[in-house]
Amino acid sequence: VPLHDQLAGGARLALSVLLTAVAFVLLIACANVANLLLARASSRQKEIAIRVSLGAGRARVLRQCWMESFMLALMGSAVGLLIGRLAITAILRLDPHSVPRLAESTIDGTVLAVTLGLSLLTALVFGLAPALALWKVNPNEGLREDARGAPQHAAGIWVRGSILGAQLALAVVLLIGAGLMLKSAWRLTAHPPGFEPGRILTSKIEFSGKQYRDAPARQVALVDALLEGLRVQPGVEVVSISTHGYNLTQHLVVEGQPAVSPADRPLREPILINSTTSALARVMGMRMIRGRWLADNEPAAVINERLSRREFPGQDPIGRRIQLDENGPLLTIVGIVEDLRYTRLDAVPEPEVY
Repeated sequence: VPLHDQLAGGARLALSVLLTAVAFVLLIACANVANLLLARASSRQKEIAIRVSLGAGRARVLRQCWMESFMLALMGSAVGLLIGRLAITAILRLDPHSVPRLAESTIDGTVLAVTLGLSLLTALVFGLAPALALWKVNPNEGLREDARGAPQHAAGIWVRGSILGAQLALAVVLLIGAGLMLKSAWRLTAHPPGFEPGRILTSKIEFSGKQYRDAPARQVALVDALLEGLRVQPGVEVVSISTHGYNLTQHLVVEGQPAVSPADRPLREPILINSTTSALARVMGMRMIRGRWLADNEPAAVINERLSRREFPGQDPIGRRIQLDENGPLLTIVGIVEDLRYTRLDAVPEPEVY
């Protein structure tokens, strides 16, 4: 797995879609401001005519319009930076793991430089329409106009209509995109994770000391004491332990079937081996497809749907016996559990045996 994928996970696509939506919102807001500035420019033609009559050059009028647009963009960027900082703080308090490495995000010099560059770009592009409208002001016509403002010229009406049409088109595209995202989210809910994630508290235990590293009996004793201590805590309903993700095997032998040759084992998809207790199904709210869950101290196994389809196509695996390694005990399959999706709802579940 590439390091970038390991660190960012599947957040890259979601963040890219979000960035695209933000770009559309920025374009819509800029088009709206440009239209307002263009409407305001029609009422400033007399003012600009007086400035030109007093000796102001066309370039100076253009710089003034662009400077006003830049100040608006700069104020909007400052407010956006403030809202962004508050949003990051709020997300970190509510769900710090919703976005990978979000805790390392900060508004540094790079962010400020990009924000300033976008401010300049939006001011130049969307301040161009009102600037050109005032650039073409005829001082003689502007001075003869009454206080009610300048009449609407055909060119100005066409420009404002074009901006309004572009703004409407962007809004429609954004609305369609939001609808498609809602449809995708609805489809994802059609693939439940296979367990009930609410009201579950998890914690990781690692044996790193010498007194536990080569002493399985001490590990079991510590785990038993830990589970017993948690069971008597107020508010705790049920406690279990699981080794999910720590053990994998490409060697699975089904009694009565030929074993896979060592040369072909690397070509097979690894199977998750999840050593657990009889309480895991209740803790996780797992859904049994067929059979029952295993009991403590029972040489039995429960497999998920993915492993059942792979190893027993068109057959009933209940009562069959499997072996997870060459020297391991034979385990009787007593149940089939619904596939669990641990990371993403759209992820392909891995074959797993409990």
